Amino acid sequence: MATTTTALEEATAKLALPPPARRQEIRERAGLSRRRLARDLGVSPQAVAFWEMGAEAGGREPQGENLVHYVTLLGHLALAEQGVE
Repeated sequence: MATTTTALEEATAKLALPPPARRQEIRERAGLSRRRLARDLGVSPQAVAFWEMGAEAGGREPQGENLVHYVTLLGHLALAEQGVE
């Protein structure tokens, strides 16, 4: 069953999206490869690489459901990194 995100969810996720370098740092500190993160999100490893580059560096930003899921996952990983469960 496909889910759809609301405009509020997307806007909130966009505000919570860390800068590109921090996205990669969070993933690496969690010990996850791009391939593994991509599999968990249901996207290609190339998509994750583009998201970690950010639009200003020639990459892309996640959109829609991908944005919401990516921000949620990064948030959980960042909290785990800080020892918060």
